[in-house]
Order: sequence, then structure tokens, then C-alpha cells
Amino acid sequence: MKDIRVWIVLYFVLNLFFISQPPLEPAHAWRQTLTNTIARNLAEGEGSMLYPKIDHGGDSQGIMASEFPVFQYLLSLSYKVTGHNHWAGRLINLFFSCLGYLAFYLIIKTYFNTRTAFYATLAMMCSLWFMYARKSMPDTFSVSLVLMSFYMFSSFIRGRHWMHLVLGTLILSLGILSKIPAVLIVVPLPLLLFSSSSLARKLGLVVGVMLAAIPVRIWYFKWVPYLVGLDNNPLFFPRSYMEGWQELKQYPMEILEQFTFHSFFSFVAFGLSVVGIYYMIKRRNWKAIAAFMASAVMMFLFMLKTGMVFPLHSYYMIPFIPIMALLIGYGLDQLPRYAGVVLILIVAVESIANQQDDFRIRADMYPYLKLEEIADAIDNDSTKVMCNGGDNPQVLYFLNRTGWSVNDFDINADTINQIRQRGGIYFYNIKKLSTHQNVYPYKRVLTNDFLEVYDIRSEDSTSPAITR
Repeated sequence: MKDIRVWIVLYFVLNLFFISQPPLEPAHAWRQTLTNTIARNLAEGEGSMLYPKIDHGGDSQGIMASEFPVFQYLLSLSYKVTGHNHWAGRLINLFFSCLGYLAFYLIIKTYFNTRTAFYATLAMMCSLWFMYARKSMPDTFSVSLVLMSFYMFSSFIRGRHWMHLVLGTLILSLGILSKIPAVLIVVPLPLLLFSSSSLARKLGLVVGVMLAAIPVRIWYFKWVPYLVGLDNNPLFFPRSYMEGWQELKQYPMEILEQFTFHSFFSFVAFGLSVVGIYYMIKRRNWKAIAAFMASAVMMFLFMLKTGMVFPLHSYYMIPFIPIMALLIGYGLDQLPRYAGVVLILIVAVESIANQQDDFRIRADMYPYLKLEEIADAIDNDSTKVMCNGGDNPQVLYFLNRTGWSVNDFDINADTINQIRQRGGIYFYNIKKLSTHQNVYPYKRVLTNDFLEVYDIRSEDSTSPAITR
């Protein structure tokens, strides 16, 4: 059972038991519904790779300034074959994440040893990746692509065919285009230059990385600002370094928890990463220390650019987890064999036990699955609607309608009137999201324990006025 491929296959198979779960679990269902929405629109001919289209764009075209939709495009291809479903995005991400585990193992095995690679990969599989590798979103997908490119570059620099350089360049660019934080994995790449005495291969690696960076620069620094100006639907809001610092200072404990617990959902794992740093210094493994320090600096800069978003969203740790997993693997490799086995088992049990809730859906979330059926019975799918979903695109995704998702506390007579004038037809009021028990002065076409639907074109004078 020391063959990591066995563990990766087992990991893949076990996750198939939950692969058809709709995006209604507690952690970041909104990001999955956003991803699936863009993919569904691509499959239906709405929007394009250059113009990713969302459903909650109101009366705009719904063009979103997002990451380059590599993942969404693959998902749209599967939708064209199988129809829209909840499992395809999860399966695609799971498959590529498993390739990422294998690439990570081969990299660590090459530059350290088999035992370090084995422990590090098991630790990574039990980390936050355990949860996010099966979600329909591009985070572990993007980092996995960059890990695969790193392995390709490593093979090339050590004398393999030049095609490894070509593939590494292409995959690297696609990985960072899929989600720009994946660039963190690139930081140790310069260390590969010391692995070869061939000037031609060193120059080839440098040129490959530079070529991979060209489309990334064009997309994120030229095209994304253009898309923001086009429809004003940005997905991310980068801060200046000073703005980020001012925001981060307000969340010291949350930041500490990201590194000490949320990365692996295990305090033992964090302790072992500290052990790894200790032994790297003690053994004077300066290349490993340099890789860790460079990655830590890049991570800090990334934190500054994201500001308060970083301490409040656990998945921003995903690109740094391979670095921490390496520290864990290195630390365990320095301990007696029996101690390493016992400790990695403790990490696995603690981590998975703390993530098991993500494989469950609360009973009060299942009514979302009936929304499209209800909407189809009321009117056709070209009708523009509003809902009280706020910043979460989840309600419109399950309705399979375009329109406005408004924060409940912002909904009043003026808001509804403005949306009606801009083409809104129906108001879907999710009761569990409503902070006030209002009866809206419009014709109520449906009501149940979960939902109220109003035709906002028709005022009902018998209903009480909206109050706040």
C-alpha cells in the first residue's frame, strides 16, 4: 500500500459516492452555482470564452469579468453531451485534482525522496483539498494544472524531450488563467535552473515561463478591466497593498486560524509543518528553505491584494497547501517510521472528521431543487425575474432564469418599481432569506412554506403596503 497511485485511485472512487450531490452544501455553494451558470450558458450558446455570461446581471448583458473560463468550457462540453446536471463539474475537478496529487508526488519524489513524497501527498489529500477537490469550481483544478506543468518543466530540465517544455508552457498558462492565485506554485520554479548544466535547457525554461505569462497578462490586466467597463460585473476586487494591509489588521485571529487549522482542519498537521521547517533548518536544506520562504512571501503579497476576503474564505489557502504538505512530509520523514505512520493517520482522521459535514445537505435546502419546475409552471424561461438572494447567485441558478438577485434588506417599494421598469416580471421571495415578514402589494401567484412568488406588474390593493 506504499504505492501512492493506489491511494489516489481509492480517493477517486470513494468520492464518486457523493458526485451527484447538488451545490447546496454549506461551504461555497455560491461559487459552484456561479461556475455552473457560466458553463450552462456556454453550452446553450449564451456568452463565450471571451465574454463569460452570468444570470444575475440584471438588465445588463450579464457579461462577467471573471477568470478565463477553462474549467467552465470543459464543463460546458460535458453539458452538451449529458445535459445539465450536478455531477459533471464535480467529476471534472476530482479527476484533475487527482492528476495534481500524482504530479505533486512525482515532484517531491524527484527532489526529496519517496517517503517524503508519500507522506506529503497523503497530507495534501486530507487537507482542505479533500473538500474542494470535489466541488464544481476551478480552485484545485487550476493548482493541479500548475503542478502538472511544474512536473513537465522538471522532466525537461533533467533531460527529457523538448515536448515536455511545450506541454509545460501550455498547461502552466491554462492553469493560471483558470485562477490567478495558482501562480503561487510557480515561485520555486527558478530552483530548477540549478538542476541542469545545459544552457539551452535553462533558456528554454525561462522562455517557456515567459510565453505562458503573455496570455495571463493580457486576460487579467487588459481584458478583465475591459469587461468590467462593459457590464460592471466584476468577480474579484483587488486592493492596493496598503488597503489590503489595513483590512487584514482587523482579522488577526481569523488569519492565524487559516494557517493553523483551516488549511488541514487539523492542529496536528500544522504542528508537523512546523516540525518540517525545524528539520529543514537543522539539515541545512537551503534549497527547500528558499522555496518555502519565496512561497511565503508570495502568499503574503497575495493576502495583501485580497484584503479582508482572505481571512473570511478558507479556499484562498488552496494554492499554499502543497507548500505546507511538503513541510509535513519532510518533517515526518525525519521521524521513526512507526511514528510517521501513526501521525499521518491522526492527521487523516482529524482532518476528514472535521470536513464530513460538507458531504451532507440540510433538509431546508432541498426545496431549491424544485425552483425551476415552479418557475416553468408560472412562465417561460425568457422571463426576467428578481429574487432576494443577495450576492449569492444560487436562487437564479436553480430557477434557471436571468434577472436581479437583491439583498433582502434593500428590497422596498422603490426597488421593486425600478426593477419592474427595467423589465422584471416576477419576484421570487425565499422565505428563509427574508429578514422581514412583509406582505408585498402585488398579485401573489404562488405561496408555500419555502417560497412566495409575486407578479410585480399587477398591484393588489387589498395587500398591505411594504413596510420597513
